[in-house]
Amino acid sequence: MGGFNDEYHNLAYKNIFANFWVATFCPQADIVVKSDDDMYVDLYAVYANTQKWKLQEDYKNNTFIRCPVHWTDIKVQRDTKNKWYVSQRDLPPARVPGERYPPFCLGWFWMLTPGTADRIWKGAITEPFLWLDDVYITGFIARSVGIVAKPVIGFEKFAPRRNLLVKRMQSKYYYHKDILYTQTKRLFWVAYYLDAIAKENYENQVMNGVYRYKERSEGEKILFKMMYDLLRKTPDVLRSYPEKKLDKWARYNAGLRFSEW
Repeated sequence: MGGFNDEYHNLAYKNIFANFWVATFCPQADIVVKSDDDMYVDLYAVYANTQKWKLQEDYKNNTFIRCPVHWTDIKVQRDTKNKWYVSQRDLPPARVPGERYPPFCLGWFWMLTPGTADRIWKGAITEPFLWLDDVYITGFIARSVGIVAKPVIGFEKFAPRRNLLVKRMQSKYYYHKDILYTQTKRLFWVAYYLDAIAKENYENQVMNGVYRYKERSEGEKILFKMMYDLLRKTPDVLRSYPEKKLDKWARYNAGLRFSEW
């Protein structure tokens, strides 16, 4: 579709053409998810949330972008040794007053609508290019076409035992928060097991703030605090596992019946 090499510094081009493709061939879609390949996204929760977002004004007028990690007041990197170094030629100081980027979504994961995607790729025609795709798409272009990205809760860093526990603890009978997306380090069985639990949670319509919501009672708050205190004091052996062993561990648990976990 585009005449460029598929490499890191051309990700912004790739993203623009992806938005063009979505707007052209998928206008019927309710929501579009952009994610890195080492992330797990709970699409069941995304679908459920989308039914609520449809009622909001930014969804209706095609200015909808949601992301769990929304950066503000981030300084431009002018150090040539930095991975995200940007030269003054690529980004003149006049475009970034105070050497600060406009608010933007971290490129790991964000959501938008086909109508928003249409505005994004058209905005790229007049907005000067920047190779940092997340800053360019959800920062500069979004600002130029009147789109303000909004944060949505639900991100957890890579801590397999904690993430699986958070998913597994969700119930129809008491409230516990949900995880919308998390890092997997490309471990297939970690992502597989997270998705298996997510499917079960969707089918059971658990009380996690997505499908159903209810404040915890005082007794539940005390119980969960005790459990998390115990979890923090227990060494996270999984964090130090070699990746092959961690993948084998998740694969084993994926094969268990949920009632046995």
